[in-house]
Amino acid sequence: MKRESVDLKSIDITIHKDVDTTVTYKTPAEIAFEKRQLQNQARIFERLARKAAVSHREKVEKFNQQMSELTEFNDIPKVSWTK
Repeated sequence: MKRESVDLKSIDITIHKDVDTTVTYKTPAEIAFEKRQLQNQARIFERLARKAAVSHREKVEKFNQQMSELTEFNDIPKVSWTK
């Protein structure tokens, strides 16, 4: 039995043609979804960058300033008939 010789160039061309036909296209909804995901990631990154920009010392100073502006609960006199 003699095998038939096959032209390798023709096989290579058919492989390339098959690859091109399997290209998948995204629907407009999928494109919009991916665009929205990228926007959300950018927004989250910006928010984290802003939080990381403030040091612990600055946070404590801000908290202390807010607490100094508030009246302490011990400063308010009790209004009660028992004492």
